[in-house]
Amino acid sequence: MALLDSRTVLVTGAGSGIGRATAHVLARHGARVVLLGRRADPIDAVADELPGSVPVVADVADAAAVADAFAQAED
Repeated sequence: MALLDSRTVLVTGAGSGIGRATAHVLARHGARVVLLGRRADPIDAVADELPGSVPVVADVADAAAVADAFAQAED
């Protein structure tokens, strides 16, 4: 059993850099990863690298977009 089995994590800035690396580590440990970023192309590219991940395009400065991201994560 992996450390994070049955856990869902939402990673902001997941399209590049530290966010992308964090998403990979969490996925390796069994988490279901929701990838959050402002631009679709980078988020979709990381989603292709992490089967089972959920890409969500949103700006964390927009409260409604963040609420929608969490709703998608819960689904």
